[in-house]
Amino acid sequence: MPILSTPYVVSRLSFPLWTHLLCALLVTACFAGEAHAAVTWPGDTEWLALTAGNGNNLSDPRGDTNPKQVDIVGNATTSRRGAGFWYYNSTTDQLMFRIRVDKTPLDNSGNFKNQVWTVLIDDQDGNDKKGWALQLDAKDDDLVELEAVDKLDGKLDKIKINDTNDFTGAIGTYARAVDVDNNEFGSDFGGEADYFVDIAIDFSDFETATGLSTTDNFRVALTTSDRDNKIRKDYPFDLDKNKKLFADGGWGSAFAANDAVVPEPSTWALFGLGAIVLGLRVRRRRRTAASAPVGA
Repeated sequence: MPILSTPYVVSRLSFPLWTHLLCALLVTACFAGEAHAAVTWPGDTEWLALTAGNGNNLSDPRGDTNPKQVDIVGNATTSRRGAGFWYYNSTTDQLMFRIRVDKTPLDNSGNFKNQVWTVLIDDQDGNDKKGWALQLDAKDDDLVELEAVDKLDGKLDKIKINDTNDFTGAIGTYARAVDVDNNEFGSDFGGEADYFVDIAIDFSDFETATGLSTTDNFRVALTTSDRDNKIRKDYPFDLDKNKKLFADGGWGSAFAANDAVVPEPSTWALFGLGAIVLGLRVRRRRRTAASAPVGA
């Protein structure tokens, strides 16, 4: 159109066109802000141990289920040898869990094997029947998913995990497998390399679905399965399928996401600077007092 070929005409007569373009850019920016971000996994020393009610690590014996990649293992008392860990990154607003298993969960192509690793979540809202499941589902959907759970207070093999997809993320982004022999956690279960299955979720999606904020307490149980809607492999604390999480003590200790938050390096630097300034002021006052004339 000729009108668009004249800069003056565009700037003076077609103002609504630029308004529309600006709105389009703003809308695009808003949607871009909602896109899933890459996960910033914590360093080995930053992971926090999931614990039982007695303060010990979440634990699980070796050899209580097959195949080994869904056999959760962990020592109750040895530091950094527990069955599970967690972390909340306040900078990227992401919540992460890791599950220790007895063998690599990856196939020869580097993909997760045809199984499901699950973090069951009790939001402690007073309704024991309902909860949540954060899953690495390599069996059916090939996704990391947050699903609503029914019958959470029933027998373990009767728990129903619904296909609600309150959160979905690509396995390549929101999950990974880590060879435990290659970091400080070591491996002393059965003489072969344990692996961690790490699973993450954007906390904004977690909060929207569960109603839990970063200051609200919740608790978890670690499980595995060969189906995405039931628990059929390893159960928490070596419980069998006829046991119940609430009645038989299958939950870990409660915690809130903000329990993992520590001051940023810049904050520590400010603390240090403040201490130095305070020390200099005290030293200056002492010098002034020492040099003042007697009787002044």
